Amino acid sequence: MPGHDIAEAVRIVAGEVPELPFLPELPQRGAGADFAGRAIALLVDIWAEVMPSGWRISRRPTRDVQRANDFRQWDLDALDAVGGAGMLKIGVCGPVTLAAQLEVPNGNRVLTDHGAFADLAASLADGLAAHLADVRRRVPSARLVLQLDEPDIAAALAGALPTASGFGTVAPVDRNVVLEQLRAVLDSVGDARTVLYAGRAGLALAERLQVDAVGLDFARLGAGAAELDPVGEWLSSGGSVFAGLVPAAPGGPPRTLAEELDPVRAPLLALGFGAAELAERVVLTPSGALPEQTSDRAANVLRRTRSAARLLAEGSDNDAEHDAQSRSQS
Repeated sequence: MPGHDIAEAVRIVAGEVPELPFLPELPQRGAGADFAGRAIALLVDIWAEVMPSGWRISRRPTRDVQRANDFRQWDLDALDAVGGAGMLKIGVCGPVTLAAQLEVPNGNRVLTDHGAFADLAASLADGLAAHLADVRRRVPSARLVLQLDEPDIAAALAGALPTASGFGTVAPVDRNVVLEQLRAVLDSVGDARTVLYAGRAGLALAERLQVDAVGLDFARLGAGAAELDPVGEWLSSGGSVFAGLVPAAPGGPPRTLAEELDPVRAPLLALGFGAAELAERVVLTPSGALPEQTSDRAANVLRRTRSAARLLAEGSDNDAEHDAQSRSQS
């Protein structure tokens, strides 16, 4: 979410998506509130500091980690606004992406050191378990959903991550090693439901990891068999999909909610899934980066996403009330 006020961000989230509120990430607050910094704040007995190239492992606690921990505590305090929630989603940078973004002291990526990678995953698992326990104490009514964000998995598996010098690429990471470290973290989350955000690469890993859902940006997925058949296979196996759909950024011609749903509904109906099944197994989300928008725009996108989800649940293109609301929100 945009902005610097976590209490205000949680208030907006609780108001706009009360069925599945989430603890927002506010990266505009700076180092420690960023994607990697939030995960580094969870690490047990591993510290890091901010360098010109990014986060790097340190031999002792640092002010940068203290600041990240302060942000984490403020975020947890803000959960009072969702005290009666039935579900609550918590996101964290996964071990593969964290190992791709965090450097060892010599400046190389943690991914290049198998032992350091394993230690990092174990530390993250321990810290995440404690973090989720904190959340459960603060929101005891909520069933937790853990969103594991892994945008760098595809590049790590393909050997496409640049080295520290920028003149080469990191060797491909063995698929079994990736699975091992992901399992180490997923095994720590208790009874939380799990969502793996790793793009199409996540579909190939999800069944072996036994996650409950995968996250895919349908607005950018493509409509060919190569993109959609794996989605159909995943849904057929009993999995669910968090489908990025409603654009975060403004622009383009106004569209009704029915038109907004087309990239998700049309191909999945064509694959043989019924409207009721889609309503049960597809969770709609924004597409794109909300932190780059205004707070009003972010709230509007969440509101529109919720309205689209209602229309998906109804299984109808002809709801005049929804389309009127759609035009007012465009």
